[in-house]
Amino acid sequence: MRGTSPCRRARLVSAVRLLLGERHPRRRVARWVDYRSAVFHSGSSLEQVFAIYGNVLQVDADGMVLNDADAQYRVAQWIRACCDPSFRVEPPFEAWETELHL
Repeated sequence: MRGTSPCRRARLVSAVRLLLGERHPRRRVARWVDYRSAVFHSGSSLEQVFAIYGNVLQVDADGMVLNDADAQYRVAQWIRACCDPSFRVEPPFEAWETELHL
């Protein structure tokens, strides 16, 4: 992560820890299932997780993360919706939340 800004490092480290199961989403949306198998089977699923997390995350001018729990929660909602077709995401995702920036 050399050459990466502190705010980007904070996002990446937090997202990777979430995905690798080092910590669970703070809210219990995705704890009911081993979501790692649902995410790691497809590169596009993993990309979507990072896209949602990165788009929702807010970082202030000093590089401090302001809403890590909110970003994790939105990711957890997306993962659960992928694993449980009866689950309804509330509020529904907006286009900017799921946009993948290449």
